[in-house]
Amino acid sequence: MMLLATTGLRLNEVITPKWNDLYFDYFRKKYYLETDTKRDGKRHVWIKDYVLEEIMEYRSRLGLNTEIDPLDDSPFYPNRSGKQYLLT
Repeated sequence: MMLLATTGLRLNEVITPKWNDLYFDYFRKKYYLETDTKRDGKRHVWIKDYVLEEIMEYRSRLGLNTEIDPLDDSPFYPNRSGKQYLLT
């Protein structure tokens, strides 16, 4: 809920990105998530530090990587099985 509230992302924009869509902008010193919009555009959304910490803790509990890795294609926000949520 914090992720949705602090970013303004739509649910589909949260469940479709992969972990490797998260990146650190060294100029601004902030973390951003690149996600697809509903009209096939790209959106770069600032992820606040305290929200990212919660996501990393959740991923850690699931046994998933918490380091930013451009090769990690696991879901950015996985379900409790560590898999990608499906929008049905």
